[in-house]
Amino acid sequence: MTSIEVLEYGDLMNKAIVFATRAHWEQRRKNGDIPYIFHPIETAMELYYHSDRPPEERAKSMVAAILHDVLEDTDTDENELELDFGKEMARAVEALSKDKNVRVWQGEKRFAATRKNIAELKPKAIWLKDVRIADRYCNLKEFPAHWPDKKIVEYLDESAFIRNELQNASPELRARLTVRIQEHRRTLGIRQARN
Repeated sequence: MTSIEVLEYGDLMNKAIVFATRAHWEQRRKNGDIPYIFHPIETAMELYYHSDRPPEERAKSMVAAILHDVLEDTDTDENELELDFGKEMARAVEALSKDKNVRVWQGEKRFAATRKNIAELKPKAIWLKDVRIADRYCNLKEFPAHWPDKKIVEYLDESAFIRNELQNASPELRARLTVRIQEHRRTLGIRQARN
């Protein structure tokens, strides 16, 4: 990747941050205190530090990570993305998006939407699979205090499914997700044993 290409992707990342910040403006993370935009940026940073892709693919994955929830969780449509970021990036974000109608945790209905999304993602570019793994890793940082154990177990099961299905994603990203799933299962087991 030439210095001009790196600069172009840097400009595109900055543009993506501004776009995603506007799209997620009123949204907060699950605990209600943290502006939502920190999640896509954290996902992009996970890719920067732990993806083994060539620089151009890593840069694409970081832009997609910043934009990955704008179709799923905001009023943004694919035409807006295509206009601002091109067809390839609009299709990438679309591939990372689950059904908008399954926004809240709905057990098997949500897991079915995840299975469908992962099946559609499998034939896509490997760097997109890295985004999905990094996204899930970041989503597993902590659980909201109000989540019951059953919901946590379902989310961890869904996370293991994603990791298992995306075999050709970055080995380091997959390993980090595996460790985080195991840590949460261990913590949950200790908590349940105390009760």
